[in-house]
Amino acid sequence: MIVRILGEGQFEVADAELDRLSELDAAVEAEVDAGNAEAFSARLAELLDGVREVGAPLPDDSLEDSD
Repeated sequence: MIVRILGEGQFEVADAELDRLSELDAAVEAEVDAGNAEAFSARLAELLDGVREVGAPLPDDSLEDSD
């Protein structure tokens, strides 16, 4: 799967990592629903760190289809 982070670029993430990232994404969504800005920021940082950790950065001139 291709994940894009605004201002950073694209990361290719293996299918085996998607469950973990989906859990992090669900935590972000829960904080949005709760209206908790501080917790939202923390959960979003965790999600982005997770993408950076497990994803392989793609070259800046590469434009891949996302899922």
